[in-house]
Amino acid sequence: MLKLNRFLIIFIFFIISLNNLFSEKIELTEYEREYLNNLGTITMAVDNDWMPFEYVDEKGNFTGIVADLIALIEERLDIKIELVPTRDWKETLEYSKAGKVHIIPFLNQTEEREKWLIFTEPLFEDANVLITRQEHPFIGDLALQENKTMVLPKGTSIEERVKRDYPNINIITTNTEKEAFDLVLNGEAHMTLRSLTISAYTIRKENLFNLKVAGRVKDYTNYLRIGVLKDYEILRDILNKGVESISLQEKEGLISKHVYIKVEEINNYAMVKRILLFSLIVALILLYINYVQKVEADKKKKILISLKESEEKYKLLFENAAEAIIVISENKIKIANPMFYYLTAYEKEELEKMIFIELVYEEDIHRVLAFYKERLKGNKNNIPYQFRLVNKNKKVIWVESRGVAIDWEGKPSTLNFIIDINDKKIAEEEIIYLSYHDKLTNLYNRRFFETELRRLDIKS
Repeated sequence: MLKLNRFLIIFIFFIISLNNLFSEKIELTEYEREYLNNLGTITMAVDNDWMPFEYVDEKGNFTGIVADLIALIEERLDIKIELVPTRDWKETLEYSKAGKVHIIPFLNQTEEREKWLIFTEPLFEDANVLITRQEHPFIGDLALQENKTMVLPKGTSIEERVKRDYPNINIITTNTEKEAFDLVLNGEAHMTLRSLTISAYTIRKENLFNLKVAGRVKDYTNYLRIGVLKDYEILRDILNKGVESISLQEKEGLISKHVYIKVEEINNYAMVKRILLFSLIVALILLYINYVQKVEADKKKKILISLKESEEKYKLLFENAAEAIIVISENKIKIANPMFYYLTAYEKEELEKMIFIELVYEEDIHRVLAFYKERLKGNKNNIPYQFRLVNKNKKVIWVESRGVAIDWEGKPSTLNFIIDINDKKIAEEEIIYLSYHDKLTNLYNRRFFETELRRLDIKS
């Protein structure tokens, strides 16, 4: 037994040591450093009693997975984040809403919280799992659990979501995580839905081995982020650099460090077997989740790179196009390329104050509006038509326009391509004039009279 306990201790510490990586400083721009200097001390408020994620002890020491993650960010960004004490999670939210702290370092992004906070990329991702007694069957679909009781701690985002998504489930609430697990253990509730990390920590710490992971609710993963006051967007972007520097291996190391029980205190072989089995299950789930997250992260990175390349490519085409390109919405020019500014001789700020028809020659306004309305309906798409523009210098310019209906900021709009055909139009008019006039006398020629005779003959 002693050898087995020693083996477990050595094994756990070996796993922890494998996940400890050296921190590297993150280079900030001169502007970002100046911003931080002007900002002064960065303040935060936390959840005082949410182990193993975060906890503030009687001496005011901030500990847990979040404390270690924040310490990594502080070290790599070379910043200091100061803890502002609060009584509980409710007061933490009140402090944040009142602007008494700059950040809350660990919370889910919700519509309600978006009213006063902006968020970093996820600092930590953690699946929510269903915890039941050992004899409870596996739960494949929560929607099929009619009249079952779920116990949850008060004030969690999970409580709000379950009530909305699964009205068939009866919800009861407790003040602490431990009380929620005890109600399931004692048979007073069928299940609880909690973070995998918290479940592993609580079950192992409290020796609740009559409980098990009985399923996972799809799309209920916790994406825990740093919430930053809305007016501090630059601070959010700086903290994001720290968040993105923390690897999955480092996060796994912190899980191993905090979701851990001292096995030397256990003298029962059956209990040790349970711990080993539960540890193996948790490890396999964590490995699977981390693998899925890594695959998703790689896909996201590739998509972002592809989008950025496409954006740069089309931006280059847009800005260097030989034809004028504009988006018209509600008869206003929302965006235009340099060629359109050149064509009209107006500056961007001037065009933003105008409506499009102010640029159209008076006799052509009716026709242009008719085509614009048809394009909004999806009709006459890409059919070119000609009209006259009047530029800033009052010069009348013939142009040809093609366009398609698009959605712009949620409103029906048109994307228009405009070509300067003024020289072509002048040349055409010159050809028509010469075809009906004598070159020397400028009087009507024989062809003009023949054409008029045919026209008059047809009319009669």
